[in-house]
Amino acid sequence: MTVNETSALDAAPKVGMRELVVYFLRLGLMGFGGPVALVGQMERELVAERKWLTREQMREAVAVCQSLPGPLAIQVGIFISYLRGGFWGAWAGVGLHLSELRDRCRTWSPLCLSW
Repeated sequence: MTVNETSALDAAPKVGMRELVVYFLRLGLMGFGGPVALVGQMERELVAERKWLTREQMREAVAVCQSLPGPLAIQVGIFISYLRGGFWGAWAGVGLHLSELRDRCRTWSPLCLSW
């Protein structure tokens, strides 16, 4: 990471834990599509609208997370949460697991159909 990248990361707004949790819970519960659709929605909302990240930071987050095993959207969400909220902020990104849980719950059990 270069000096310019470090200063750009430090200059980016810190986001409160409540705002992180609310955003990722909403995305996890209301988002649909697949991981690519959720990442596209995150880019539109977090880069263009909320200005939490630059386009370059978002691209780097996606590139890093694509190299890891597991669901892309959840990893990108946790990474972005970490950048904006630090260690404890990263836990807010776990709210994206709700979309996967909701989808699997519908197919696994009739008890979950009300979700």
